Amino acid sequence: MINFNKSIIERYIWNNIEFLVKRDDLISLYINGNKAYKFYFLLDMKFDSIASFGGNQSNAMLALAYITKQKNANFTYFSKPLSKYLLNNIEGNLKIALGLGMKLEISNNLEQDTLLFAKNTNSIFIYQGGAFEMARYGIKKLADDIVALGLENYVYFALLEQELVAFICNIF
Repeated sequence: MINFNKSIIERYIWNNIEFLVKRDDLISLYINGNKAYKFYFLLDMKFDSIASFGGNQSNAMLALAYITKQKNANFTYFSKPLSKYLLNNIEGNLKIALGLGMKLEISNNLEQDTLLFAKNTNSIFIYQGGAFEMARYGIKKLADDIVALGLENYVYFALLEQELVAFICNIF
């Protein structure tokens, strides 16, 4: 179950500066943090199939596997060839995603093969890590949630690189 209300705010003090940390890691066991917000738009969307690509221990892979399981939809994920060790010892996010019903396809041309597959199967194509336009809806929800906290005496920091990190700091 995905529950954004579980994202509580915790208070920490370091060097006499109060920090409030938004605990997005508590949203769900399988989808949390920035992936919960990046894929927020999928929660109310009706779809039959998703195709994506990336690393074989990707948080995005696991999040998409969980969402598609909840939606009773298909999920096909393209990744580079697995190491001998991982082939013999499926573990981590890959093991969980496969257990949720994800279909794994091995490819050396990840983006191209995933795009072709998505086109041929009428699947929603999701770029590696969820870095695509539709992610803006969830990131806006995150920003709105932070503003709704009404912390006028706090400064908000958000670092957007590969991942979204948000924290709130009282410097007054």
